[in-house]
Amino acid sequence: MMRVLFGFIFLIIVLTGCQSSHQLYEVGDMPYGEDKDLLKSPVPVRFISGKQQIQPLDINGEAFNTVGEWFDDESVLYVIDRNGGSDIYYYNLFSGKKELFYSTEFPIVTMKANENYSLFLIHTSGARNMAELIVLDKNGDKKYDWQINSFDLQYVWNPDVVDEVFVTAFLEDWTFNTFVLNVKEQEQEQAVKQYSIPEPFVQWLDQSSIAYMKWSQDEPSFRAPLYQYDFIKQKESLLLENIVYFATYKDFLLSISNDAEDNSIGVYRFYKPGSMEKLNEVKIPLLTDYSKWFVPYHEYVTSKKQFYTFEPSESASYDTYIKKFELVSYSIESEETEVILSKTDNLPINCSPNGYFCLYGYQFEKLIDINGKEIKELIKM
Repeated sequence: MMRVLFGFIFLIIVLTGCQSSHQLYEVGDMPYGEDKDLLKSPVPVRFISGKQQIQPLDINGEAFNTVGEWFDDESVLYVIDRNGGSDIYYYNLFSGKKELFYSTEFPIVTMKANENYSLFLIHTSGARNMAELIVLDKNGDKKYDWQINSFDLQYVWNPDVVDEVFVTAFLEDWTFNTFVLNVKEQEQEQAVKQYSIPEPFVQWLDQSSIAYMKWSQDEPSFRAPLYQYDFIKQKESLLLENIVYFATYKDFLLSISNDAEDNSIGVYRFYKPGSMEKLNEVKIPLLTDYSKWFVPYHEYVTSKKQFYTFEPSESASYDTYIKKFELVSYSIESEETEVILSKTDNLPINCSPNGYFCLYGYQFEKLIDINGKEIKELIKM
């Protein structure tokens, strides 16, 4: 029980991309790049020439909640609150086309697309201890529906198996249960498998294994070891010792640890899943937040093999840090770096599948033009 409580507190303080799921937020918060069919078609001229401008979305006094997710390279899904429920709308950033995508009688808590953007998982909640997961296809048709008694949920799509989701369901005392859902299966017994995973906050490492950090059971700690659990072998194994944070993507595992000579510098190491071969590493100043390390928002675009993160200019306490951040791009293959934005804020970021634009802000109300290196207004209220 104490381990879960400390782990949950650490998640709130340190993993800034994962906020309370009782308000809509950027999930895992760990987006994955796509190998989808639409990326095989020619890149639209408007992305290259810049001749066609972004059309800001005029909400017209509606109860705007958030831009929930990318629908494809040119379109997004956004959420409007309505009489205790929610409406999801499709919006094309260039044509201004808008249409209703899906409606639910309960408030939408979170939304996340799978690896190839063929399915969209919607988390709704109609009561304090009730959660419903709905999976929609590209037409907005319901393909899967699952309800569970839960005060809070964490979930993450499997990047290698596009119809599989890992779910952690918390009760009010922060005890938890873990499941793997196969959303292709309509029969509940076949679709839902429960596992006894020792830690609640996990990420997929490959198609059949997950990774998680094991925090101290007795007191909060600055670092923890990283473990892997293989579902086929039903075996747990140690991956890394004494890391501050980790994230997984389709191409690599990211770990953050303290520099051996300067504890205030974070070493971002990129590993190939499976072999754990180190692909690259960079050093970035760390910020402290009370007794924890503060990890800025970050994103990865598989199609461009570019990792994006916000960097502070120096190591400091997050509470007293008054300087801005830089949004920096790192090439996993060439190890080249590029500053996209200077003197900007550390806010949630979610990039389009082709990496030309990124949603930006707590409600994803802005767009970052990666090529133009500027921030554009997306929502007019």
